[in-house]
Amino acid sequence: MGSRVFLCLSDLLAHYGQIAPDGDAILAPGFAPIRYGALWSQMNSLARALRSLGIGPDGRVAIVLPEGPDNAIAMIAVACGAVCVPLNPAFVADEWQRYFGDLRITALLTCADIRSASADVARRLDIPIIHLSRSSEGLLVLKLNSPGMAKPPSVAARSRPAPMMPLSC
Repeated sequence: MGSRVFLCLSDLLAHYGQIAPDGDAILAPGFAPIRYGALWSQMNSLARALRSLGIGPDGRVAIVLPEGPDNAIAMIAVACGAVCVPLNPAFVADEWQRYFGDLRITALLTCADIRSASADVARRLDIPIIHLSRSSEGLLVLKLNSPGMAKPPSVAARSRPAPMMPLSC
């Protein structure tokens, strides 16, 4: 059997989500395995939610989440539709200020229970905050958590074009 070339990450995940939906995609100590079918479904759902919030290919999304499968799924979803910027939750406020400015972050993806100064700095800089959580059905969901903001401002006004991995090639 010949090797197959995938043009983007989403194509690879779609392929394995279809041919091996029960195969292990993400393994992490202390967590249940994430199967390819579930990963594909969750990644698609999160990528569509990001688009509905106004995050497009030029958006630069800082990801500040605890280690684990949810972080991996969120990074994959962001990388398939925007510029993914994973950052260390342990940074202090001065570091967040510098990184958010230097990287021209358009949104922060985090969770409500993480101990990090990132959300406080994002609020001061008017960077929209998106919280990742689990629904009662156990699915990952996104919620814009920026008072007074319906959607992130136009990413064209906050960033210049950057490389991306489109959701569908």
